[in-house]
Amino acid sequence: MSVANTPTSKRNADYVLVDGPPEIRRLSSQYFYMKHFFDNADFLPSPIDINDVDNVLDVAAGTGVWTLDFADQPAAAARLPPHTHDRPLRLRICDISTAKFPPEDVLARAGIEAFQHDVLTPFPAELRGTIDLVNMNYLVYALTEDKWKIALKNVHDVLKPGGYLILRESDPVFYSASNPPPPDDGTPHDLPAHINGTAAVHKMNSILTGFAVKSGFVVGLSYRFPELLQSAGLITAHRKRLLLPTGDLCDTFPTARGSSMTPMKASSVENLDAVFDMLSKIWLDRGMLEVPAGTKIESEEGRQAVLKELHERAVEGVLVVQTEIVAQRPT
Repeated sequence: MSVANTPTSKRNADYVLVDGPPEIRRLSSQYFYMKHFFDNADFLPSPIDINDVDNVLDVAAGTGVWTLDFADQPAAAARLPPHTHDRPLRLRICDISTAKFPPEDVLARAGIEAFQHDVLTPFPAELRGTIDLVNMNYLVYALTEDKWKIALKNVHDVLKPGGYLILRESDPVFYSASNPPPPDDGTPHDLPAHINGTAAVHKMNSILTGFAVKSGFVVGLSYRFPELLQSAGLITAHRKRLLLPTGDLCDTFPTARGSSMTPMKASSVENLDAVFDMLSKIWLDRGMLEVPAGTKIESEEGRQAVLKELHERAVEGVLVVQTEIVAQRPT
């Protein structure tokens, strides 16, 4: 069914729900799962007012779903083509690869400009100091600490004074309801304790956390972001740290504003299944898959047995720390 022929108030964001490559579908499903979880009443987190935003840039945009959804918000849609407005809204998306971007006709219909750009390189001179709002989410498996510092400095430079950056990230460590994460006081995750063990949660972490540690990625962004932002010349205007549930724990752990996560049970498990499938395949191909830590898996049959156990644990439910931060370039 063609989205263009389907009457809907969400004419842009619906594009990503059509059949396509598995990773595009996964990223799109993950977006709506996390949107439901963070549960911002006005789409943008506080203190950002959509009516004060003229120039928007979605960095590492992936499928562009966030910007497509932004374009569907009534306050934004009224300032985009085909409407005329005394303060037109300008939307841009960029990524290191444009392979997952929507077709040009979809972008044009939504009033979105797309270009290829690696956030680890400075933005074009004509963009620097011009952007009111940057959105940049889920790069935990893409950036080391040094690369975070470079990326955040480049974002700082593209923002107007007073402009905002929205960050959403995970701490890639799984917990159970009976063994929750440390308090939100800067206490780091005890990585050896959560990787080394034979329980299903340990096995999850031997893949997810182990991949992050071995790759040099930052595991504790929830408590590391303030210093990383400060080093880039940005200030924290808003921050919330929450526990994201999967599976049956969606019945007891709510969204950021207290609504039910139950409608997201299936999506939560499907997303984890896809992540574990991808990461375990990478490690198996490299001859480095150990589940649990210290027990080497050397066959596809063994990998599939692990995935089955992890799927069952995801259905039972696990918790992972999520952080939403609004940073600002000082005026």
